[in-house]
Amino acid sequence: MAVSASHALHLRNVKMEQTYSKVLNRNLNAASLGAERKYDMSTQIDEHAARELELYMENDEPIYRQRIMPIEENLKKKIKRGNYSLGLSVKLWMYAVDDAAKKYTKEFGSEGLPWNKQFPKPVRLYVATRAAIQFALDNGQEVSKHDQKAVGF
Repeated sequence: MAVSASHALHLRNVKMEQTYSKVLNRNLNAASLGAERKYDMSTQIDEHAARELELYMENDEPIYRQRIMPIEENLKKKIKRGNYSLGLSVKLWMYAVDDAAKKYTKEFGSEGLPWNKQFPKPVRLYVATRAAIQFALDNGQEVSKHDQKAVGF
């Protein structure tokens, strides 16, 4: 049975979205559970902190030049080759988000509050997921409505 190229692409995208949804839910749940135990906080994500970190990451020139540009170039190559994975791109974006959190805390943070307490893992994962979804949408990749809604798009 022959499958058209567009149908095969659709099937790949559906499988990717299902896999991504599972990865996103698992990561958010695991991070939230870990945050409850480690940080003694609710599973609600501090959207103000997330937005502040997101804006800082996007507007800091060294982070943009040294982290974001290479990540985008890498992901564009993967899209061109056809082996782009939204779930794995979140991992890449976490590097930029972690660097931004460290630098933000060093520049504006409270005394004695480490970067990973100021921006707990659920917040950083949320920012990385938003960046990955925004990149995917900007580059013509399909993202399920469920995933977009999960991070406020």
